[in-house]
Amino acid sequence: MPEGTQLLIQTPNGLQRRDASGYYYRVDDGLTSRVPAGGGHLAHITVEPREEVIILSSKGRGWKSAVGFVPEEATPQALGMDKGEEIVGVAVLKPNHYLVMVSQAGKIKRTKVEDLSLLEHTWDVVMGLATDEPDRLLMGAIVEAGADLIFYTADAQALRIEGDSVNPQQTGSATGVAGIGVRKEDKLLGAAVVPPHDEKDEAKWYVAPISETGFAHRFPLSDIAAKGRGTMGMRCMRVSKSTGRLAGLVVGKEDVSVDVYLSDGRRQRIPMSAIPATARDVQGSRLVKDPKKQPVAQVVVLE
Repeated sequence: MPEGTQLLIQTPNGLQRRDASGYYYRVDDGLTSRVPAGGGHLAHITVEPREEVIILSSKGRGWKSAVGFVPEEATPQALGMDKGEEIVGVAVLKPNHYLVMVSQAGKIKRTKVEDLSLLEHTWDVVMGLATDEPDRLLMGAIVEAGADLIFYTADAQALRIEGDSVNPQQTGSATGVAGIGVRKEDKLLGAAVVPPHDEKDEAKWYVAPISETGFAHRFPLSDIAAKGRGTMGMRCMRVSKSTGRLAGLVVGKEDVSVDVYLSDGRRQRIPMSAIPATARDVQGSRLVKDPKKQPVAQVVVLE
């Protein structure tokens, strides 16, 4: 069992576990000329040695363990995942918190951490997925009461809901409830967590949508009011032939940085403060200029 604080790093290739002491993740400005070592970092979480973590997969399954039992190089195969199964989230299990999950079918599920019935080191279902159409888990996170979520789609529809409006479900195979309504020609891409915060701090938070061709803008979080579940939300970017469809959306304060990954794995880091502040329903400005014309595939904010 490790003695010091650990850092779990999610990459396209799985998870890495490192001693947090002295670890430094260096990111140069501008678009990288090659794929970052290890495929780039998609998430960072800091974990104390005896804290438990949960790993969530695209098949709606979860695996929990004390962090010390996570291999230092935790590929999907090393973790016992099925072929084609991907890691979609990793988080510390905290008392009085909730596991919240969103599926491709637009469903959302919330389970109290204390009600999770996972055995140690064993994969088991934490969210049932639709069987009448292709479905997969898109995201999962451990959140506090009072957290909101913003769903976002390829056609730049965004819906903010109050997490507390979703009644918790204890059974692992439960499929959740309606989260967002998605048009047949559209596609749900994911959901961003909005941590609880005071009303006076609302103006310090921004929503930043980024398109496939690297267009981006940001607008105040307050421009998206919480609405009822199952609706289609509102447009968060004016998409066009120039912008392509929406690639991702992040939520954060002005002091965070956004990592934009292209489909070939190259990365560009953009400070939130450098993204133009605009109205909600605009095209934005092109911030990712790639001569190879690879589309934006993923957008993340590291803690």
